[in-house]
Amino acid sequence: MTGPAVTASARLVAWASRLRLADVPAPVRRSTALHILDTIGCGLAASARGVATAARDLVRDRAAAGDCSLIGGHRRVEAAPAAFANAMLCHGLDYDDTHSGASAHISAVVVPAAVAAAEAHARSGADLLRAVVAATEATARIGLSAPGRFQARGFHPTSVCGVFGAALAAAGLEALPPGRTVHALGVAGSMAAGILECLDDGSEAKPVNAAVAARNGIEAVELARYGVTGPRRVLEGRFGVVAAFAGGSGTALAAAVDTLGTVWESARIAPKPYPVCHLMHAAVDAAAAALDACGAAPDRVAEIVVGVPSAAVPIVLEPLADKRAARTAYHVKFSLPVALAIRLLRGRLDHATIEEALGDPAVRALARRVRYEVAEFPAARDAFPGWAEVVLADGRSFRAEVPVQRGAPEHPMTDRQVLEKFRVNACDALPAPRSRELAERILAIEREPDVRDVFALLSPGK
Repeated sequence: MTGPAVTASARLVAWASRLRLADVPAPVRRSTALHILDTIGCGLAASARGVATAARDLVRDRAAAGDCSLIGGHRRVEAAPAAFANAMLCHGLDYDDTHSGASAHISAVVVPAAVAAAEAHARSGADLLRAVVAATEATARIGLSAPGRFQARGFHPTSVCGVFGAALAAAGLEALPPGRTVHALGVAGSMAAGILECLDDGSEAKPVNAAVAARNGIEAVELARYGVTGPRRVLEGRFGVVAAFAGGSGTALAAAVDTLGTVWESARIAPKPYPVCHLMHAAVDAAAAALDACGAAPDRVAEIVVGVPSAAVPIVLEPLADKRAARTAYHVKFSLPVALAIRLLRGRLDHATIEEALGDPAVRALARRVRYEVAEFPAARDAFPGWAEVVLADGRSFRAEVPVQRGAPEHPMTDRQVLEKFRVNACDALPAPRSRELAERILAIEREPDVRDVFALLSPGK
């Protein structure tokens, strides 16, 4: 189904409707199950720490009863509010995975939406896995149509692009006819939203972007089922999403869609080793390696120079004075100077350490000694690279480079590391036997006859 008269959304829907789980390579199925596990684990960690719980509290108090689970909650509610609450939690700590090329947190939107839709329609684990793969592949291609250009305009591709993945997943799990699904994507375009102004002041609105996208994707499907029509050229049209949000055209989108079924973007999603913006992981790891190489204590550091791609600068380095003085835990997640200082001084960069280090004079002093240079990297198109040079008080300097961030396919976290991350994330939210069972069943999700039995484990129990 190609040609100039066939729209991008129609091509995405046609491919997704034909996709069978047997068509998906086994390594992609395995990595997708790991992405589901990692995303749920991030939501459990946020729930346990009381972060990004507002949507769940709202849903708990107001949503109608249904068949869908809430992370860390005892109620079961309807699909749209469940997706809303769970997506906010899954993105709440900024610990969820990233597709580097699209610069989007795809799983934080797609997984909660797909899980809620699968529970609402009593689908199997195989149905859920197929829907997550299809939605991830579609969302990645929308982001790849204008890489970096959504953020340059202040828009959040996680939300702007993710709403289409949420809609595609929900439509597939509901078995909405393809023609109606094309309309659902058209309607989703009117629900696409999400800005990044919160990065400048450390406010906690960014997880709302993921929550809204997950909910709106489901509601777009519901509207299409009731007969609402949407523009068929919602993605590549004159006033479509790519033009309106990124100033792009449909040419790159068409090229990205051409690779469906031959290039598996699902396999390029990178889990995070640190709960901070993925754009700065490489520079943080490079600085730690350089400091280890020189064998000096952090208090002997006169200056740290980091090299990052230009796309990272407005997100994690500018305005520099504000980034050096980040005062909330969420602000630190988008402050390379402060996150780097915490990693070097405390030897760790996790939720607890970030909170403990807020206001530490030594952290602030080291952060003020961090400056940056814009650097060119061969892998910058599909990765988040970085280098760091540590200059000591005696004039000696040590440099290290990380061309691809940890978690990416070229620098992967192992399955065991992802499982350990889940264990730590879940340990304060669920009893250990329950979290072990949840992990085992998600990793074998394609063998589950009814996903409701699996995700009922998200409740902490009695």
